[in-house]
Amino acid sequence: MEVYSQRAVFFDRLVDLIPAKHYLVPEEGPIAMRFLEKTKREAIREEFKRKHKDNKRAKLDPDQAGGTVEALKKQEMERKQALAGDDGVPVHHQNGFPDKEDLRQRLKKKLEEMRMQRKAEENSEKVRSAKEWKDGALQVGRKKAAVQQKQARQKISKVDRLAKSSKKGSEKVVEKKQQGVNTPKKATGSEFSFGKLDFGQEDGIKKKNKLSKQEILEKVEKDKEKVLSKEEEKKRAWKAALARAHGEKVLDDPKLLKKSIKKDEKLREKKSQAWAERTEKVKEKQSQRQQKRRDNIQARIDSKKAAKKERREKKLLRAGFEGRKKEFIGAKKK
Repeated sequence: MEVYSQRAVFFDRLVDLIPAKHYLVPEEGPIAMRFLEKTKREAIREEFKRKHKDNKRAKLDPDQAGGTVEALKKQEMERKQALAGDDGVPVHHQNGFPDKEDLRQRLKKKLEEMRMQRKAEENSEKVRSAKEWKDGALQVGRKKAAVQQKQARQKISKVDRLAKSSKKGSEKVVEKKQQGVNTPKKATGSEFSFGKLDFGQEDGIKKKNKLSKQEILEKVEKDKEKVLSKEEEKKRAWKAALARAHGEKVLDDPKLLKKSIKKDEKLREKKSQAWAERTEKVKEKQSQRQQKRRDNIQARIDSKKAAKKERREKKLLRAGFEGRKKEFIGAKKK
Protein backbone atom coordinates (compact mmCIF):
# COMPACT_ATOMS: atom_id res chain seq x y z
CA MET A 1 0.00 0.00 0.00
CA GLU A 2 2.88 2.31 0.72
CA VAL A 3 4.15 1.79 -2.80
CA TYR A 4 0.77 2.70 -4.27
CA SER A 5 0.45 5.76 -2.04
CA GLN A 6 3.95 6.90 -3.04
CA ARG A 7 3.08 6.44 -6.71
CA ALA A 8 -0.20 8.39 -6.21
CA VAL A 9 1.70 11.24 -4.60
CA PHE A 10 4.22 11.16 -7.48
CA PHE A 11 1.45 11.38 -10.12
CA ASP A 12 -0.31 14.16 -8.17
CA ARG A 13 2.92 16.16 -8.19
CA LEU A 14 3.28 15.56 -11.95
CA VAL A 15 -0.30 16.79 -12.46
CA ASP A 16 0.44 19.88 -10.32
CA LEU A 17 3.27 20.74 -12.71
CA ILE A 18 0.65 21.13 -15.54
CA PRO A 19 -1.34 24.41 -15.38
CA ALA A 20 -5.00 23.89 -14.55
CA LYS A 21 -6.23 25.81 -17.65
CA HIS A 22 -4.43 23.29 -19.89
CA TYR A 23 -5.34 20.17 -17.88
CA LEU A 24 -8.97 20.74 -16.90
CA VAL A 25 -11.80 20.68 -19.45
CA PRO A 26 -13.72 24.00 -19.41
CA GLU A 27 -17.37 23.69 -18.35
CA GLU A 28 -18.61 26.05 -21.05
CA GLY A 29 -17.38 26.35 -24.62
CA PRO A 30 -16.35 29.59 -26.30
CA ILE A 31 -19.21 32.11 -26.56
CA ALA A 32 -19.85 33.76 -29.94
CA MET A 33 -19.93 37.38 -28.79
CA ARG A 34 -20.85 38.85 -32.17
CA PHE A 35 -24.23 37.09 -32.16
CA LEU A 36 -25.26 38.53 -28.77
CA GLU A 37 -26.92 41.81 -27.91
CA LYS A 38 -24.86 44.76 -26.77
CA THR A 39 -26.05 44.61 -23.14
CA LYS A 40 -25.31 40.87 -22.91
CA ARG A 41 -21.86 41.33 -24.42
CA GLU A 42 -21.02 44.03 -21.91
CA ALA A 43 -22.29 41.87 -19.02
CA ILE A 44 -20.16 38.93 -20.17
CA ARG A 45 -17.09 41.15 -20.45
CA GLU A 46 -17.63 42.52 -16.94
CA GLU A 47 -18.06 38.97 -15.56
CA PHE A 48 -14.88 37.83 -17.30
CA LYS A 49 -12.88 40.76 -15.89
CA ARG A 50 -14.19 40.06 -12.38
CA LYS A 51 -13.34 36.34 -12.61
CA HIS A 52 -9.88 37.15 -13.98
CA LYS A 53 -9.17 39.47 -11.04
CA ASP A 54 -10.44 36.91 -8.51
CA ASN A 55 -8.35 34.15 -10.07
CA LYS A 56 -5.25 36.36 -10.09
CA ARG A 57 -5.80 37.35 -6.47
CA ALA A 58 -6.35 33.72 -5.45
CA LYS A 59 -3.22 32.68 -7.34
CA LEU A 60 -1.08 35.19 -5.50
CA ASP A 61 -2.69 34.48 -2.10
CA PRO A 62 -0.65 31.78 -0.25
CA ASP A 63 -3.67 30.68 1.81
CA GLN A 64 -5.85 30.04 -1.29
CA ALA A 65 -3.07 28.85 -3.54
CA GLY A 66 -3.83 25.37 -4.86
CA GLY A 67 -2.53 23.14 -7.56
CA THR A 68 -4.17 21.36 -10.44
CA VAL A 69 -5.15 18.41 -8.24
CA GLU A 70 -7.13 20.67 -5.87
CA ALA A 71 -8.84 22.35 -8.85
CA LEU A 72 -9.73 18.89 -10.17
CA LYS A 73 -11.24 17.92 -6.78
CA LYS A 74 -13.20 21.18 -6.66
CA GLN A 75 -14.59 20.58 -10.17
CA GLU A 76 -15.66 17.08 -9.16
CA MET A 77 -17.49 18.42 -6.08
CA GLU A 78 -19.33 21.01 -8.20
CA ARG A 79 -20.37 18.29 -10.65
CA LYS A 80 -21.78 16.16 -7.81
CA GLN A 81 -23.71 19.16 -6.44
CA ALA A 82 -25.15 19.82 -9.90
CA LEU A 83 -26.34 16.23 -10.11
CA ALA A 84 -28.16 16.61 -6.75
CA GLY A 85 -31.95 17.29 -6.69
CA ASP A 86 -33.68 20.66 -6.35
CA ASP A 87 -34.04 20.16 -2.58
CA GLY A 88 -30.33 19.48 -2.20
CA VAL A 89 -30.73 15.70 -1.90
CA PRO A 90 -28.40 13.84 -4.24
CA VAL A 91 -29.90 11.73 -6.97
CA HIS A 92 -29.81 7.95 -6.46
CA HIS A 93 -27.07 6.25 -8.41
CA GLN A 94 -26.90 2.72 -9.71
CA ASN A 95 -23.44 1.42 -10.55
CA GLY A 96 -22.10 4.96 -10.69
CA PHE A 97 -24.89 6.29 -13.00
CA PRO A 98 -27.96 8.41 -12.05
CA ASP A 99 -31.32 6.65 -11.63
CA LYS A 100 -33.55 7.03 -14.73
CA GLU A 101 -36.77 7.45 -12.77
CA ASP A 102 -35.38 10.33 -10.71
CA LEU A 103 -34.08 12.02 -13.84
CA ARG A 104 -37.50 11.67 -15.51
CA GLN A 105 -39.23 13.28 -12.52
CA ARG A 106 -36.76 16.15 -12.48
CA LEU A 107 -37.24 16.68 -16.24
CA LYS A 108 -41.04 16.63 -15.84
CA LYS A 109 -40.88 19.18 -13.03
CA LYS A 110 -38.58 21.42 -15.05
CA LEU A 111 -40.89 21.28 -18.09
CA GLU A 112 -43.91 22.20 -15.95
CA GLU A 113 -42.06 25.22 -14.55
CA MET A 114 -41.13 26.32 -18.07
CA ARG A 115 -44.72 25.91 -19.22
CA MET A 116 -45.92 28.05 -16.34
CA GLN A 117 -43.36 30.71 -17.22
CA ARG A 118 -44.40 31.00 -20.87
CA LYS A 119 -48.15 30.51 -20.15
CA ALA A 120 -48.44 27.47 -22.38
CA GLU A 121 -51.98 26.55 -21.24
CA GLU A 122 -53.41 29.95 -22.21
CA ASN A 123 -51.70 29.77 -25.59
CA SER A 124 -52.99 26.24 -26.15
CA GLU A 125 -56.54 27.42 -25.32
CA LYS A 126 -56.22 30.25 -27.83
CA VAL A 127 -54.88 27.88 -30.48
CA ARG A 128 -57.72 25.40 -29.81
CA SER A 129 -60.40 28.11 -30.08
CA ALA A 130 -58.86 29.47 -33.28
CA LYS A 131 -58.77 25.98 -34.77
CA GLU A 132 -62.42 25.35 -33.86
CA TRP A 133 -63.45 28.67 -35.45
CA LYS A 134 -61.47 27.86 -38.58
CA ASP A 135 -63.03 24.39 -38.87
CA GLY A 136 -66.53 25.88 -38.44
CA ALA A 137 -65.89 28.52 -41.10
CA LEU A 138 -64.55 25.89 -43.51
CA GLN A 139 -67.61 23.70 -42.91
CA VAL A 140 -69.98 26.61 -43.61
CA GLY A 141 -68.05 27.45 -46.78
CA ARG A 142 -68.22 23.85 -47.99
CA LYS A 143 -71.99 23.76 -47.42
CA LYS A 144 -72.47 26.99 -49.39
CA ALA A 145 -70.30 25.69 -52.24
CA ALA A 146 -72.28 22.42 -52.35
CA VAL A 147 -75.60 24.33 -52.52
CA GLN A 148 -74.29 26.57 -55.32
CA GLN A 149 -73.03 23.57 -57.29
CA LYS A 150 -76.41 21.85 -56.91
CA GLN A 151 -78.25 24.95 -58.18
CA ALA A 152 -75.88 25.26 -61.13
CA ARG A 153 -76.44 21.60 -62.07
CA GLN A 154 -80.22 22.07 -61.90
CA LYS A 155 -80.01 25.14 -64.18
CA ILE A 156 -77.83 23.29 -66.70
CA SER A 157 -80.16 20.26 -66.75
CA LYS A 158 -83.18 22.56 -67.23
CA VAL A 159 -81.52 24.34 -70.16
CA ASP A 160 -80.58 21.00 -71.73
CA ARG A 161 -84.18 19.75 -71.43
CA LEU A 162 -85.55 22.92 -73.03
CA ALA A 163 -83.01 22.72 -75.86
CA LYS A 164 -83.86 19.06 -76.53
CA SER A 165 -87.61 19.73 -76.54
CA SER A 166 -87.23 22.73 -78.90
CA LYS A 167 -85.00 20.69 -81.20
CA LYS A 168 -87.51 17.84 -81.34
CA GLY A 169 -90.36 20.28 -82.11
CA SER A 170 -88.41 21.95 -84.92
CA GLU A 171 -87.48 18.55 -86.40
CA LYS A 172 -91.15 17.52 -86.42
CA VAL A 173 -92.18 20.76 -88.17
CA VAL A 174 -89.47 20.32 -90.82
CA GLU A 175 -90.52 16.70 -91.43
CA LYS A 176 -94.15 17.77 -91.89
CA LYS A 177 -93.15 20.48 -94.38
CA GLN A 178 -90.95 18.10 -96.33
CA GLN A 179 -93.74 15.52 -96.44
CA GLY A 180 -96.17 18.14 -97.79
CA VAL A 181 -93.65 19.45 -100.36
CA ASN A 182 -92.06 16.22 -101.51
CA THR A 183 -95.29 14.20 -102.11
CA PRO A 184 -95.26 13.52 -105.88
CA LYS A 185 -98.41 13.53 -107.97
CA LYS A 186 -99.78 10.26 -109.27
CA ALA A 187 -98.40 9.29 -112.66
CA THR A 188 -100.93 9.07 -115.51
CA GLY A 189 -99.58 7.09 -118.39
CA SER A 190 -96.03 8.07 -119.29
CA GLU A 191 -96.21 11.55 -117.66
CA PHE A 192 -94.51 12.13 -114.34
CA SER A 193 -94.69 15.24 -112.19
CA PHE A 194 -92.57 15.87 -109.08
CA GLY A 195 -93.02 18.25 -106.21
CA LYS A 196 -90.79 21.27 -105.77
CA LEU A 197 -87.76 20.92 -103.55
CA ASP A 198 -86.56 23.86 -101.44
CA PHE A 199 -82.74 23.88 -101.56
CA GLY A 200 -82.42 27.27 -99.87
CA GLN A 201 -80.51 30.18 -101.45
CA GLU A 202 -78.58 29.28 -104.56
CA ASP A 203 -74.83 29.73 -104.36
CA GLY A 204 -74.63 31.03 -107.91
CA ILE A 205 -76.56 34.23 -107.13
CA LYS A 206 -74.20 37.21 -106.97
CA LYS A 207 -74.53 39.73 -104.21
CA LYS A 208 -75.26 43.33 -105.06
CA ASN A 209 -72.23 45.54 -105.20
CA LYS A 210 -72.02 48.31 -102.62
CA LEU A 211 -72.99 51.70 -104.03
CA SER A 212 -70.48 54.52 -103.91
CA LYS A 213 -71.24 57.79 -102.16
CA GLN A 214 -71.62 59.59 -105.51
CA GLU A 215 -74.21 57.06 -106.66
CA ILE A 216 -76.04 57.33 -103.32
CA LEU A 217 -76.07 61.15 -103.68
CA GLU A 218 -77.56 60.92 -107.18
CA LYS A 219 -80.20 58.49 -105.92
CA VAL A 220 -81.11 60.74 -102.97
CA GLU A 221 -81.40 63.80 -105.24
CA LYS A 222 -83.69 61.90 -107.59
CA ASP A 223 -85.85 60.80 -104.65
CA LYS A 224 -86.02 64.41 -103.43
CA GLU A 225 -87.25 65.56 -106.84
CA LYS A 226 -90.13 63.07 -106.73
CA VAL A 227 -93.45 64.37 -105.41
CA LEU A 228 -94.73 62.10 -102.66
CA SER A 229 -97.93 62.06 -100.70
CA LYS A 230 -98.02 62.57 -96.94
CA GLU A 231 -98.49 58.84 -96.27
CA GLU A 232 -95.48 57.92 -98.43
CA GLU A 233 -93.33 60.58 -96.73
CA LYS A 234 -94.46 59.27 -93.35
CA LYS A 235 -93.57 55.68 -94.34
CA ARG A 236 -90.15 56.82 -95.55
CA ALA A 237 -89.50 58.72 -92.31
CA TRP A 238 -90.56 55.72 -90.20
CA LYS A 239 -88.35 53.41 -92.27
CA ALA A 240 -85.34 55.70 -91.75
CA ALA A 241 -86.05 56.01 -88.02
CA LEU A 242 -86.30 52.23 -87.58
CA ALA A 243 -83.06 51.71 -89.51
CA ARG A 244 -81.29 54.24 -87.27
CA ALA A 245 -82.72 52.51 -84.20
CA HIS A 246 -81.24 49.19 -85.43
CA GLY A 247 -77.82 50.85 -85.71
CA GLU A 248 -77.75 51.14 -89.50
CA LYS A 249 -76.38 54.17 -91.33
CA VAL A 250 -79.10 56.09 -93.20
CA LEU A 251 -77.57 58.24 -95.95
CA ASP A 252 -80.47 60.51 -96.93
CA ASP A 253 -78.99 64.01 -96.39
CA PRO A 254 -77.44 65.41 -99.64
CA LYS A 255 -75.48 68.13 -97.78
CA LEU A 256 -73.74 65.62 -95.54
CA LEU A 257 -73.09 63.34 -98.50
CA LYS A 258 -71.44 66.16 -100.48
CA LYS A 259 -69.35 67.10 -97.46
CA SER A 260 -68.26 63.48 -97.03
CA ILE A 261 -67.38 63.20 -100.75
CA LYS A 262 -65.23 66.35 -100.53
CA LYS A 263 -63.51 65.02 -97.42
CA ASP A 264 -62.75 61.72 -99.19
CA GLU A 265 -61.36 63.59 -102.20
CA LYS A 266 -59.06 65.69 -99.97
CA LEU A 267 -57.88 62.60 -98.16
CA ARG A 268 -57.23 60.87 -101.49
CA GLU A 269 -55.22 63.85 -102.73
CA LYS A 270 -53.23 63.97 -99.51
CA LYS A 271 -52.43 60.26 -99.73
CA SER A 272 -51.45 60.55 -103.40
CA GLN A 273 -49.16 63.49 -102.58
CA ALA A 274 -47.55 61.56 -99.73
CA TRP A 275 -47.07 58.58 -102.03
CA ALA A 276 -45.47 60.77 -104.68
CA GLU A 277 -43.09 62.24 -102.10
CA ARG A 278 -42.22 58.76 -100.89
CA THR A 279 -41.48 57.48 -104.41
CA GLU A 280 -39.35 60.58 -105.07
CA LYS A 281 -37.34 59.98 -101.89
CA VAL A 282 -36.89 56.32 -102.82
CA LYS A 283 -35.58 57.30 -106.28
CA GLU A 284 -33.26 59.87 -104.74
CA LYS A 285 -31.82 57.36 -102.28
CA GLN A 286 -31.45 54.83 -105.10
CA SER A 287 -29.54 57.33 -107.25
CA GLN A 288 -27.30 58.21 -104.27
CA ARG A 289 -26.46 54.55 -103.72
CA GLN A 290 -25.74 54.04 -107.40
CA GLN A 291 -23.46 57.09 -107.46
CA LYS A 292 -21.64 55.86 -104.37
CA ARG A 293 -21.17 52.48 -106.02
CA ARG A 294 -19.80 54.09 -109.19
CA ASP A 295 -17.38 56.21 -107.12
CA ASN A 296 -16.16 53.15 -105.24
CA ILE A 297 -15.63 51.22 -108.47
CA GLN A 298 -13.71 54.15 -110.00
CA ALA A 299 -11.56 54.50 -106.85
CA ARG A 300 -10.72 50.79 -107.02
CA ILE A 301 -9.73 51.08 -110.69
CA ASP A 302 -7.54 54.13 -109.96
CA SER A 303 -5.81 52.37 -107.06
CA LYS A 304 -5.05 49.36 -109.30
CA LYS A 305 -3.58 51.64 -111.99
CA ALA A 306 -1.42 53.46 -109.42
CA ALA A 307 -0.13 50.11 -108.09
CA LYS A 308 0.79 48.94 -111.59
CA LYS A 309 2.62 52.21 -112.31
CA GLU A 310 4.55 51.94 -109.03
CA ARG A 311 5.61 48.36 -109.84
CA ARG A 312 6.76 49.42 -113.33
CA GLU A 313 8.86 52.30 -111.96
CA LYS A 314 10.54 49.98 -109.44
CA LYS A 315 11.59 47.68 -112.31
CA LEU A 316 13.25 50.59 -114.17
CA LEU A 317 15.51 51.54 -111.21
CA ARG A 318 19.17 50.26 -111.46
CA ALA A 319 21.56 49.23 -108.76
CA GLY A 320 24.25 51.71 -107.71
CA PHE A 321 24.15 55.48 -107.71
CA GLU A 322 22.98 56.13 -111.26
CA GLY A 323 19.30 56.21 -110.47
CA ARG A 324 16.69 55.82 -113.18
CA LYS A 325 18.02 55.10 -116.66
CA LYS A 326 17.37 57.89 -119.12
CA GLU A 327 19.89 56.91 -121.81
CA PHE A 328 22.84 54.63 -122.43
CA ILE A 329 26.22 55.47 -120.89
CA GLY A 330 28.59 57.16 -123.36
CA ALA A 331 25.87 57.99 -125.80
CA LYS A 332 26.44 61.08 -127.87
CA LYS A 333 24.44 64.09 -126.95
CA LYS A 334 22.50 65.64 -129.70
